Amino acid sequence: MGLQNALELLPQELHRKMRPANRTFVLRRTSKTMCAAVENAKLDTVVKRRSGVKFPNGAGLQDKLNCLNAWCRVTLLDLNDCGLQEGGGRRIAAVLRENHTLTNLNLENNSLGEGGGQAIAAALRENRTLTNLNLGGNSLGEGGAQAIAAALRVNTTLTNLDLGVNSLGGGGGQAIAAVLRENRTLTNLNLHSNYLGSNYLGGGGGQAIAAALRVNTTLTNLDLRFNELGEGGGQAIAAALRENRTLTNLDLGFNSLGEGGGQAIAAALRENRTLTNLNLCDCDNWLEEGVKSAVRQSWGNRGGTLELDQDDGSSSDGMSLFDYSAPGDSDGEEGADEEGADEEGAEEQAEEAEERDIRLVGLEGVGRRIVQLDREQDDGGAAAPLDSGAGAGAGAVGSE
Repeated sequence: MGLQNALELLPQELHRKMRPANRTFVLRRTSKTMCAAVENAKLDTVVKRRSGVKFPNGAGLQDKLNCLNAWCRVTLLDLNDCGLQEGGGRRIAAVLRENHTLTNLNLENNSLGEGGGQAIAAALRENRTLTNLNLGGNSLGEGGAQAIAAALRVNTTLTNLDLGVNSLGGGGGQAIAAVLRENRTLTNLNLHSNYLGSNYLGGGGGQAIAAALRVNTTLTNLDLRFNELGEGGGQAIAAALRENRTLTNLDLGFNSLGEGGGQAIAAALRENRTLTNLNLCDCDNWLEEGVKSAVRQSWGNRGGTLELDQDDGSSSDGMSLFDYSAPGDSDGEEGADEEGADEEGAEEQAEEAEERDIRLVGLEGVGRRIVQLDREQDDGGAAAPLDSGAGAGAGAVGSE
């Protein structure tokens, strides 16, 4: 086959989508080299939902993501609060098995449930690119936590994991604790507000996490807010701090650690010199002044942040140890109005993708694409148009 014929077989969209990135595209005669050239021409892409977007039970989402993967490298996917539920979790899991470029995935507040969590966990056993995963607020339960924990025994790429507000309970906490003894890649872990009835993680789960911290050598950031650890949990965490030499950020806010827990942590801080940020704030201001004084004295002049009560400026939002947002991210659409990208090329790509409900809304420098997805309306009408323009900014996944 001649080179000219080979060029004619390539999708026209490929040529159009390359132009705004100022990429040089060189074809050789062999099909293997041509495939490599096509892959190299793809741009890194941020996909983020617009405000109010829903994909109920994942309807229509998997096909659109697979279509995107055909002409760009999706590296960040933000599907926060999209109504995915268990069905959507299973569809995202299928995408994770096929996608080899995604590094950041936000599935917060999607009611995935135990089944959706187990599906994601199964995909994590095979996926080798994902490094940041937010599963907060999905009611994963103990079953979901146990599945995630089992996946972390074989997954070697995930470094940031948010499991906050998932009703993990004591059993889920113990499952996560067990894997922390083995896992050597996870550095950031969020377990805040994991209640089961009124017991939260409880003493059992909290003490199991504390025991794991004695041997874990990779975790640097840990959020345990709102888990009713109690005095026993506080004392267990304190004992772990005497041995742990990697943890730098620890949030124990709103756990009613009691005077015994506070005094134990104060004593541990005299030996531990690696912790640089610590939150012991509680809504009831349970720390007596004597305990606060002991903690401050043990903290010394190491710098960083020490929070002991509400007056320190702390809040129930914690110490902001975990951030999964896209670089330069705002609401997605704002970036489409900024200056600095190739407007003509962006408009051409938007027109080319219209039939698939995919719209390019901007370019972020050279080699980074910002994309929004539309979903067909329930009345069967055409997908509502999205503004296309030029500019730097994060992308969005959208639906009307």
